[in-house]
Amino acid sequence: MKKLLQWCVILLSFILNGVLMTLALSTEETPPRLIYSRQSFLRVYDLQTGLDQPLNSRVQSAQSPDGRFVASWLNLRRDHLHELGVLELPGGQRRVLGEFPVILPSVSWSPDSRQLVFSAVPAEKTNPRMSDNELYTIDIVDGTVWRLTDNHYRDDSPDWSPDGRQIVFTSAEDGYNRLHILNLDTGERHLLTDKAFGYTPRWSPDGSMIAFMSNHESINSEIYILDVNTTQRWRVTTASTHDEFPAWIQ
Repeated sequence: MKKLLQWCVILLSFILNGVLMTLALSTEETPPRLIYSRQSFLRVYDLQTGLDQPLNSRVQSAQSPDGRFVASWLNLRRDHLHELGVLELPGGQRRVLGEFPVILPSVSWSPDSRQLVFSAVPAEKTNPRMSDNELYTIDIVDGTVWRLTDNHYRDDSPDWSPDGRQIVFTSAEDGYNRLHILNLDTGERHLLTDKAFGYTPRWSPDGSMIAFMSNHESINSEIYILDVNTTQRWRVTTASTHDEFPAWIQ
């Protein structure tokens, strides 16, 4: 009987809280694992050993544009420290990139799959608060970390634009949580939603729109879409519960 194919890859993609996740199985020596979500928490299950453990504190993972990696946070359960790592697909080992004080775990890939942008609290802060969040990038190859923002108000939930030139994020620069855009070429930033709150923004694949959640018209968070060129926005959901973490699928 012929040997079964050495590799068997099953890719299951689904959306939970706006996050695209991937399940990968391999029959090589690396124990097969699956990534899944339980009540908005991402977990890893080892099919060989039965070990079931949390992968991060909140569903915040992202598959790289080239499909080779999944980046995710692991909550270390001490001093707000979270471990940022990348899992190579299929069936590879998770590689740790570093530990950072994180209050709101988030991660987004650059279009070339070389860098990640995320929010974290500067290491010198002894009592981390949401208002301490700043934006950072990290090179997944050489580990270089760059700090993008340096101020005294909240900057977090970044998402890299499809053309690689801009980052949209939530900022409390004017005292309210609104969407801002940072131009990576010039370092300039500008307000995007001056009359609406904005959280967890996500660029559309063509870069023409941004989906985000907001509670400026309701006690619950709802999903909105904004036209990048005109800044016109429209409400997508009107549920009686929280609608959160939008994502785009093709």
